Amino acid sequence: MVLALITLVTLVFYFLKIASVSADNRRSAAVFEQSLRASIDQFEYLPALLARNEKIIAHLRSAYSESTLDDLTTNNELAFSARRSGADIVYVLRPDGRVTAASNYQDKIGSFVGHNYGFRPYFARVMATGERQFYFAKGMTTGIPGFFISSPVRVDDRIIGVVVVKLELASLLDSWESSHDRVLVSDANGVIILASDSQWLYRLLAPLPIRKLNQVYRERQFPEENHELLFQPDPFLSMLPTGGADYWKVDGKTWLVDHFPVNGTDWTLHHVVSHRQILLPTLACFFIVSLLGCFWYLLMRERQKKAVYSAKVRQTEIRRREDLQRLIDHIHIGVLVFDGEGCITSMNDYAENLLLAGASFNENGVANVVDLLRLKSLDGLDSYLVDLQRTPQYFETWTRIGESPVPVMFALARVDYDNSEHYLMTLINIVRRKRAEEQLVKLNASLASTVDERTRELKVAQQELLQKSKAAALGNMAATIVHELSQPLAAINSSVAAIEGKVKRENWSGAMESAARLKPLGSKMRDVIQLLKSFSYDDSNHIGLLDVATLIQQMLDLHHDQWQERGIQIELIDRLVAPANRVNMSAIKFDLAVSNLLKNAMEALEKTASPRIRVELSATASHIQLVVEDNGGGLDDAVMEHLFSPWFTTKEVGKGVGLGLSIVYEIVQQQHGDIHAENISHDGAETGARFTLQLPLAVP
Repeated sequence: MVLALITLVTLVFYFLKIASVSADNRRSAAVFEQSLRASIDQFEYLPALLARNEKIIAHLRSAYSESTLDDLTTNNELAFSARRSGADIVYVLRPDGRVTAASNYQDKIGSFVGHNYGFRPYFARVMATGERQFYFAKGMTTGIPGFFISSPVRVDDRIIGVVVVKLELASLLDSWESSHDRVLVSDANGVIILASDSQWLYRLLAPLPIRKLNQVYRERQFPEENHELLFQPDPFLSMLPTGGADYWKVDGKTWLVDHFPVNGTDWTLHHVVSHRQILLPTLACFFIVSLLGCFWYLLMRERQKKAVYSAKVRQTEIRRREDLQRLIDHIHIGVLVFDGEGCITSMNDYAENLLLAGASFNENGVANVVDLLRLKSLDGLDSYLVDLQRTPQYFETWTRIGESPVPVMFALARVDYDNSEHYLMTLINIVRRKRAEEQLVKLNASLASTVDERTRELKVAQQELLQKSKAAALGNMAATIVHELSQPLAAINSSVAAIEGKVKRENWSGAMESAARLKPLGSKMRDVIQLLKSFSYDDSNHIGLLDVATLIQQMLDLHHDQWQERGIQIELIDRLVAPANRVNMSAIKFDLAVSNLLKNAMEALEKTASPRIRVELSATASHIQLVVEDNGGGLDDAVMEHLFSPWFTTKEVGKGVGLGLSIVYEIVQQQHGDIHAENISHDGAETGARFTLQLPLAVP
């Protein structure tokens, strides 16, 4: 019997382990499928977009001219498109299948230019159907496998060529190889086209019909590859129920494989786990269960000894309980014990006099606690239980027996009584306390009218104060608008002055650049006004991915005249590397936050002989960090404490209202970022201030 139980437990554990591994495989497969789809989907648009490119159309109009093989303009256009999009190779084929331009035209060995790929299905099907095609194959020229996306180039409903984008998926496969999971993808023919283990590539999951195999060789989908079977099914393990998974035996090792279709394709993703990951825990379970079985007999013998000992303990407990009952009967607090149905099991003399008005308690248990006390029901008893972690809780109610109800205070606890769960209740007569409370209520009532009168006087005073506060708030709002629009207005005036000077001197060098800055500054004023309105509304519709370095550079270019007019030297250090160079937030709020930091630094340099501002961009594992430094002498310690408080300013009257850094702080907090300020020193002397702003990186 013990052996059968051990076997049953081990088998149950084995199948539960398979179910657990399959569940983990399903979650991991979903992640791998998403990464695969994302690597392909981001390039679906590119062939169709390039098919409408005028340079490529003009190139294909002269498709049969031998000069097109050296068309440097088209080659450079394709190389630029490949670099900008991240595609590996982009090339153009004329109607006879010959490549006339390619992004890799400069490769002496691997260039596609001049090769004929008319036999490839991604070309032939486009020419036949006129629709976009997807195809996976091993490269004929480079030998590198890839995913091909092709689109027709049309002129007057006539196909004059095909644009193809090849994705080698190198970064995807690198991430698969670096993971602990073993994953592979097979196409509709059962050929493995992607795998975290390169030794499994191009092998078959099942024998392929001769017709299909000849088609693969004819299309040269996997040139120079011998399509051998990857695995042999395990005859014994295959008989076990695995819920859709299979057992593969590859090179003498057994694997458990789960299969998942890849949405939008005829591919299948296979998640492979070594059978040892299931077998070793199962053997450990068998060993542990066997040990437990060995101890079971010893425990049964020990149980007999404990039964004899428990009988002696029960006799001792009975004697102890009788002694305790005698003590409870003579205490000046009501004590009663009742079961979950409310039937009273035991009651001392004080409780009998209080609840039964002197009548004798029937020890047969016919009395019920609900009949003696005003309790709504027994369902809510647990809410009255004493919490041992806090001060004991007491509750009030009234008795039901007697000429007039008696107020009582009680506490309730759960106890073990006669080897079953009971409730222990203690009772105290609180008639005297109730009388004192009634007198206190009367005293409070006499004070209520006085409190109401003082409250009315206070409300009148509050109304007067509210009117004054509204007037002050209106003035602060107007000052805020002036504060936020003064910077772009100053920049506009500076650019206009520069243009006027160039006009008077008839020096037109740089005039267009100064004039071009006026429109962005006007747009910025409009955005600031829009932002002042949107602070009270949800701005989620304006949130997007922002390239931080690009926006900072644009901001510095807009204020170039202003920096130059004041003689301020600007130094920008960009340490950001894609993809860790973007944040997800409102562009207006980002512009406002950075502009206020730059404006604050510029105003600190008014009395500096050689003004200088240093802007540095860097990234940590989770945040983008922006540092703005100046050499304006630093900040006082008294200012540091109130630096980000609204309406706090050290400027003269009329030069600021103290909202700039407060707005920056508010924007950073909304983005779950951080900002702090500190003084920087050189040779022991404070030379300026440093503001460090951190914003969360956008999740790729």
